[in-house]
Amino acid sequence: MLQAMILTDKEKMLLTPTYHAFHLYRPLQGATALPEHMSNAPEYRHGGQAISGLSASAARDTNGNLQLALVNPDPNNARQVRVRVQGAEATRARGRVLTAGAMDAHNGFGQPEVVRPSDYAVEVQDGGLVLELPPKSVMVVVVE
Repeated sequence: MLQAMILTDKEKMLLTPTYHAFHLYRPLQGATALPEHMSNAPEYRHGGQAISGLSASAARDTNGNLQLALVNPDPNNARQVRVRVQGAEATRARGRVLTAGAMDAHNGFGQPEVVRPSDYAVEVQDGGLVLELPPKSVMVVVVE
């Protein structure tokens, strides 16, 4: 399948899941990367192969906000993540998540919004964040 951010057909246009993932990561462009540490990250196994069942990156954006990007590659299982920011206490955070019901879900001209990001309510608990990453998801959270 064509890997494009935008598809067009004459006067029709649609945004692909690739576009939405790229758009979610925009706040990290030009940001300062920060060290992150994940303890007890699960593995995702399929067909004898194993990869990390969770990936994360952190950055300080140009407005001084902390941006967290997380990926759950497991197509079947959600992952709960607890985030503590060393040297800071989270008081307010908001997020966006990109996922779909099926691994092969895609946007088409007949259904242009099958896969699109949605707002994610971040739970702030004891100065940290509690996140539930749906299966096969990309999430970006801003801690203000």
